[in-house]
This record gives sequence, structure tokens and C-alpha cells, in this order.
Amino acid sequence: MTFTPSTSIIFNIIVETISKPGDVILVTDPNYGLFTIRAERAGTEVEILNLEKEDHFLVNPKKLANKIDEINESLQKVYNRRKGYVPRVVAFLNANPNNPTGKVIGESETELLTEIGQVCLDRGVFIIDDLVYRDISFDPNHLAKPIATIPGMFRNTISLFGLSKSYGLASLRAGFVVADEIVIREVINRIFQSMDSAPDLVGQALAGAFNTSERRKQVYEEYFQELRQIYVDKYHLLKAMVQGLDQVPISKQQMIRDKVEATIGKEKAEALLHSGLPYVDFPTNLEPEAGFFAILDFTAIKGMKDQGHLITTERDLLTFFYRHARIRFLVGQSISWPYPKELVGRVSFALEDNVLISAFDKMREALLTLEAKEDYVIRKNEYQDQSQMAKIKVEGWQNAYDKIIASKYLNSLNVEEQTKRYIQSFDEYKDLVFVAVKDDEVLGYACFKPYDKKEKYDSELVSLYLKKEAGGKGIGSSLFKEVVKELIAQDRHNMIVWCLADNQHAINFYEKLGGKCLETKNAKIGEEIYLEYGFYFDLDQLNSLS
Repeated sequence: MTFTPSTSIIFNIIVETISKPGDVILVTDPNYGLFTIRAERAGTEVEILNLEKEDHFLVNPKKLANKIDEINESLQKVYNRRKGYVPRVVAFLNANPNNPTGKVIGESETELLTEIGQVCLDRGVFIIDDLVYRDISFDPNHLAKPIATIPGMFRNTISLFGLSKSYGLASLRAGFVVADEIVIREVINRIFQSMDSAPDLVGQALAGAFNTSERRKQVYEEYFQELRQIYVDKYHLLKAMVQGLDQVPISKQQMIRDKVEATIGKEKAEALLHSGLPYVDFPTNLEPEAGFFAILDFTAIKGMKDQGHLITTERDLLTFFYRHARIRFLVGQSISWPYPKELVGRVSFALEDNVLISAFDKMREALLTLEAKEDYVIRKNEYQDQSQMAKIKVEGWQNAYDKIIASKYLNSLNVEEQTKRYIQSFDEYKDLVFVAVKDDEVLGYACFKPYDKKEKYDSELVSLYLKKEAGGKGIGSSLFKEVVKELIAQDRHNMIVWCLADNQHAINFYEKLGGKCLETKNAKIGEEIYLEYGFYFDLDQLNSLS
């Protein structure tokens, strides 16, 4: 073993030690993104193994084996005609306890850990066992079990320990790595080349925290018995405010009630603790067993409105809570949540009780202001939508442009041909189209396109079409707003929309949304030339107004 300033630094060195350019390190989703970034900076590719609800967010050995084999086979195909080294999966990062799920794989899951270890051993894949949260598992009899302690697994496992999390000494930057002597020798060599050695203070602190003396054992048990109880109580407080007081042990209920009433008063405490946060719960099969964080599922509010603004994205979720309560948390994208259609947030309960209670009271009040969902949803288009979209476009042109565009051209439009074009271009444009859908029926869609920022306009709303019977219900405005949100998220600042000068309905629509007619151009449609107006939208201004 050897000491190092922090486990994140040693992770960099380990990646450089065991990998070559093009090699892959497999990490889990959800994950702590810093390790992903550090691996990529070290020149290694990162691939993802999703932790899934059906597996209770634990590593599934069969899925791990299949993922490693799939990646290696893919790399073999890519590099099969090249001479020299063929990249492969060199390591699997196993965070135990996991950040951000708080799931623990302990002594009772030794069989599972053995299977994980054997899968990697059989394929020549190192396990990087990140154990920095180990000592703040809620149950002292259910601590994370190091894979290196399983017979036959030591030489293939690189174990990381540190003081930053469990011991609350992040600023000290102290960690150590335990591995086979060959790995450790190279790690020491690289430490010497980059920083000479770890500071003496780091070694003393680690030796004090991890030695095997009776005195250390006594102090450890006293310290962590108290600390674990604090975290368990805070978690039960959080759970009561999310799911209701009756969802926590009876022995904790009066303590929680007293704390909440002392902070926000008896009436508000009763409202908060009666049934918890409206529309919010923990994800299925996921409640933390360690750490100071939990993931909450906000998916039920997807499609609801906040002051007329539809909540569909993570940005909407953050904006909503910050606008009403000045509350922020990490959303699914930040923790690599494996279910992209869900809205989740990682919240910390390592706060003073009164701060935590006040925050959840404000969240409850904010949630109660939400307006009911529409009977449709807006999402990115999918392959099966193409025929309905084609029909909407053809019929939309034939209805909206009757007596505006030559009938010869309108009569030539064909749903089957348009469907073929949409299907052929689906892969190219699938991320550039929003659809409004009720059940399986497409009510309308909007297509947009970002441009190079050097252009006069750095984005365009290319088209927006609705079914005739879907008009007048706010669906067009909702599609427009989703496009604006997406372009803002892509760091675009303005948008142009072109419409026929004789299409008064469209002109009224874009003017009502704040568009300014600044451009004109001639467009050839069929055999005729038509005048078009260009409506300019300042996306920064639209964003500030929302």
C-alpha cells in the first residue's frame, strides 16, 4: 500500500498505470462524475454499466460480463486491421457504498461480490474498489465488504480508502491505495515523478485513522457510533418529510415531530408530516443505506405547469424550485441517472435540522402551486411518430395554404412520400424535433436547428405544425416554448422563424409570442415564388421573462 493526497489523485495515477490510449474503464450509472472526468483526462475511454431498479441498483454480474464482452468485441472489430495493441476494458470501478445511491454491498452479499470479482478476473479486468464512504454505512453490521478480502481476488483488485468522507477531513486530502506489489511499485514511481511523495501529515493522519491498535478501535467505535446515529436520524427526518411520518419507525416519530414543530410551527408541521411532499417519492427499490445523500423522484410533476410554464426537463425542475424557494440540488444528468425520461434530484441531508426542515417546507409550498397536467405530453420525436408527422404536415399545408400556394403544388403533396423522407432522415434529425402526444396520437410537432454562432442568427425554428383539431388549445405555444428551452440549453441566443407573408394566422401567432419581423426573402415553392417574413426572437430575453 501507499499513501497519497486524496483518492481522486491516486485514481488518476492508477488509470495511467494500468491503461493505454483507447483502453476502457467501465463505471456504473448513477455515478460520481469526477472519476469519469479524470479517467477521460488520463486518455482512457469511459463506458457505462447501468444500475437498474430490477437489480435494486446493485451490480448484476451477468450484465457486467455481457457489457465487458460487448465492449471488447466492438474494439476487436474496430482495431482488427491494425497492427499492434488492441484496446480493451482494463478496469471496472466499483463504488461501495455507491455515490449517489447510498447502496451498500456488505458481508451478506459476499456471493454477489465474489461473482463480480470472478467476472473481472476471468476477463483480465482490474476492479478499482472505491471504499471511501465505507465507515458511514447506517448499519455497523452491514459495512461495505472490500472485494480484495475475498480469497483469490486480492491481486486483481485495487482498493481505495480515504479520510475525506467518513472522517469529514476533505481539506486534509489524505487517501491510500492497497493493491498487488507490482501495481503499488509503479504507483509509487509515478508519485515520485509527479510530486516526490505524499506529505508527512497525510501519512500520520492515515496511520492514526486506520491502525489496528486497541486504542484506535475504541475511539473508532465511539466516534462512528455517534456519527452513524446522527446520519440515521437525519435520514429518517428526510424520509418523514418525503413520505410522511408513518413511514419511519415509531421510535423516531416523536423526535421528528418535535424538531419539525420547533422549526416551522405545529400547523405547518402537521401538513408536512401528514403525507410528505406531494408528487415526490424515492425511486423504486432505492433508499440509501450509507452516506449523507438521497435521490428523490420528481417524475410525477413532469407535464405540470408553473405559472404557465410547462415542466418537462431537468432545467425546468431546477428553475421551478429555485424560483419559489431558492433551493438547488444535483439533477439526473449530473449524477448520470440511467433513466433519462425521469426527473430526479440528489439531495443532501448533511445539514442542520432546521435548515433541512425549512427547505422541505418551502419545497412543499412550491409544489402546491403547480397547475394540473395537460392531457398531452411533449417529448423528442421517435421512429414510430414519422407517419403521423408526415400526415400532419401534408394536411397542414393543404388546409393552411389553400388559396395562398398554387393548388397544383398542394395537390402533389403525398403522405406516403413525406413519410419515406421523414424515415430516411430520422437518424439525422431525431434530436431536433419535439412532438406533442396524447396517448399514442401525435397532435403536432416542431422542428428546430442550431447554427454556427458566427451566423447572423444562431438558430432557427424550421417548422411548427398542428393537427387541425388540436388548434386553439395552447399546444403550438407549448411546442414553441420547448424549442426555446432546448436552444437556450445549447447556448443559443437568438432564433429566426420564416413564414409566408400571406399566412396571417402564423404572423399573429409569432407576434403574440414576441417575435419581431426583421427580414424578408423570396422562396420558391413548386414553380412559384412567394414572399416570406423572418421573425426574430431574442432567446436571452425570452429566458429572462420565464
